Amino acid sequence: MKVVEDLEFIDNDSRELLNVSENPFVMLWRQTRLLFSRKNSRKMMLVSTLQFGLFGSCHGLYMFFPEIVDKVASFTNRFPMQQATICDMVQKVDEISVNVTKYAFAIKHTATCSETFEMSTFFHSFILEMLYMMGFLVITFIINRTSKLNILLVILISCSISGFATNFVDIPLLSVYIYVIFMLTLLAVNVVNAATVDLFPTNLR
Repeated sequence: MKVVEDLEFIDNDSRELLNVSENPFVMLWRQTRLLFSRKNSRKMMLVSTLQFGLFGSCHGLYMFFPEIVDKVASFTNRFPMQQATICDMVQKVDEISVNVTKYAFAIKHTATCSETFEMSTFFHSFILEMLYMMGFLVITFIINRTSKLNILLVILISCSISGFATNFVDIPLLSVYIYVIFMLTLLAVNVVNAATVDLFPTNLR
């Protein structure tokens, strides 16, 4: 009994040896154009759209996560009994922070950089990272035991509902946790990557 190398890899290696002197850009295009063939173009567009949406939603908003959570905490400390949505709280804190200057002029709609964070901001960031860790562990154990489509649908539907709910929930603490759940959309990235491996042949992965 012995391990035999796949013929596909043997063919690819022989082609690479023959094309060593070939223009690298031509070689790159020759290897990439198969992704845009009629057979693979729909899969390529589907995967690219999913990845673009996921990374745009997660990483696009992740950089603002500490600032938004900090402004919600600041609003809660200043107005402990008042209810408002996340958007209203962020706008209100921005207006308050720049409302009074050394010349006593009211300057509205001007962004300022905060040099300090509320302690709850670090707490919620820690919770988000812990949820990421537990989510990735759970997905690792169940991804080969159930359908990747089911996992993807559960993540996307629950996180999408949470994302829409942040526009309407006016309870500060609840809105923060709903926002945290929305940020868990990043868990779907690994599922899409695993599904991509199944969609394309070995030489295109």
